[in-house]
Amino acid sequence: MESEAGPSGETKATTSHDQAASGSTRGPSPGSISQASPREGAAEIEPGLDSVLPDDEVQKRVAQAMKIVRRRRYWAMAGGLLPIPVFDIFAIAGVQLAMLRELSVHYGVPFQRNLAKSLMTTLLGSVLPYVAGAGLAGSLAKTMPVLGWGVGLATISALAGAATHATGVVFVQHFESGGTFLDFDPIETRDFFRREFDIARR
Repeated sequence: MESEAGPSGETKATTSHDQAASGSTRGPSPGSISQASPREGAAEIEPGLDSVLPDDEVQKRVAQAMKIVRRRRYWAMAGGLLPIPVFDIFAIAGVQLAMLRELSVHYGVPFQRNLAKSLMTTLLGSVLPYVAGAGLAGSLAKTMPVLGWGVGLATISALAGAATHATGVVFVQHFESGGTFLDFDPIETRDFFRREFDIARR
């Protein structure tokens, strides 16, 4: 409680209630602004990035990263169309590794080739039952004439596209939050990876 001098020399009390009322016109504090939920199927932006860069710059950077992901997704799908069983799997893995390298350059993150391969393998493990079954069936179907060959190509191509999309989106989100290959936790992100994989597979 403070005192103010009145016109006649008397003092009058001002309460903390008055101070609180005057302070309420200053608007909400930055921490009280809630973050909007990201759209499903899009890269999620961690809270606090807008305090580092303007929103439009962040959006441009993410948009450019997603262009990389989409382009590599199409290359992976093309790799799945290779008629030689097993060789197609190596081609797809090469495309995904190249995507991670390109994303690391885009975000200025040191590329760790062996670690990136290990992380990719762990991520795919979260959808392993489906990928292993469908992938093996698709690869074997390529050895069958006409109909089996066509089904095999379509199956492997779809799996390649979905896995590449999910891997790319997960790493875009991680790099946007300031992460690197060294602090990436594939176990923590497996639910997000599985969700993106399912979205891309539909």
